[in-house]
Amino acid sequence: MLLAELINNGALDAAFLARVDGLAKEFRATYDLGTVDQLGIIVPDAIAAAAELERLGLGPFFIAEGDATQWIEDGRPGHMRGMLGSSYLKHVEMELIEAGHGTDFYKRDMDPEGRMLIQHLAFFVDDVDAWAAKLTADGYRLRIRGKIYRGPSQCDFAYIDTIAASGFITEVFSHRFLGFLAKRPAIVNTILGRCTRLLGKKYLQV
Repeated sequence: MLLAELINNGALDAAFLARVDGLAKEFRATYDLGTVDQLGIIVPDAIAAAAELERLGLGPFFIAEGDATQWIEDGRPGHMRGMLGSSYLKHVEMELIEAGHGTDFYKRDMDPEGRMLIQHLAFFVDDVDAWAAKLTADGYRLRIRGKIYRGPSQCDFAYIDTIAASGFITEVFSHRFLGFLAKRPAIVNTILGRCTRLLGKKYLQV
């Protein structure tokens, strides 16, 4: 699904959030996944995409480039380096993801016209492995099991191919800070995004 299909008259507003809440609703109810925490949006250029969404009133985006601490794709250990941008609209994180290096997992879903495409819906959970096991036990395919650890911040995630049932890949993720399970506050992204601009940079290496 193209992100533009959810945006009406260029507005990122309550109506947009209501349309997000309507995505994969039956599938979410079946697994009691709750509200969508994040839209995983594939873009050819995270910096350009962030600028476009900032013109609609979103942001500032925090844009970073780095390596995944762990990247297991279809059961095989690998390496992934990529760039992503992140900002929040109320409770929904808008994550802009470039194709990256070392994998074609994102690249294969790139829109041929370069438009922003929603590849996955992400949900914050307390135990990524337990949720991945639950979904794979029902016949869905685990595509990616990954980790991104930076100092006291630890993010675990898994991508499961639920396209046939929900129309999207499902991501389950958890975040811990100093070992404590906690969602990252939206204000953190805002501060990081502003600090990046104050430093005169478009993105940070992490």
